[in-house]
Amino acid sequence: IHDFFVGDNMGIPEFFADIARMFGDGEIVVAAVFLSLLIGFVGRRRVFTETGLVLATAGVWCAIFTLLGQTVLAEARPDEGGVMAFFALNGHGVSGHASSSAVLFWPIYSVLGEPLKKVWRTVLGVFLLNWAFLVAWSRMWDNKHFLWNVILGVTVGFTMGYAAVKAWRIN
Repeated sequence: IHDFFVGDNMGIPEFFADIARMFGDGEIVVAAVFLSLLIGFVGRRRVFTETGLVLATAGVWCAIFTLLGQTVLAEARPDEGGVMAFFALNGHGVSGHASSSAVLFWPIYSVLGEPLKKVWRTVLGVFLLNWAFLVAWSRMWDNKHFLWNVILGVTVGFTMGYAAVKAWRIN
């Protein structure tokens, strides 16, 4: 399965992998939080402020669980041999890129997308889902993770995003 996803650094797939590599890490979550809060506070737009707060909460928990997973499942990257280790620093058993791109989905879709018309909310959801899966695919294309690493990363991101939205709805 892994060999099927590994790229050859050429063509259109490489172009998309480059985009995902540049904008698929945790920095995009921090930027989204900052931008949401800035628009919310300066523009007095409550939906943006709430989106930023929910996304910040989800992002912190996502980072914690991703780092915990990387420590417990301290596998080496495929391009470094992919040797499995447990309970070690600098592991890669959970894809941080995949988790940080997936954590964007629920806070943005559920909070920022809530007041949108159904068609625009659907477009937003499709974009966010495709973004998460593009980033996950790119980590395999770049030979940085195995399929199971990105599945765990996406699962952590979606779960933390969903949990933050659920907690926001309770309050």
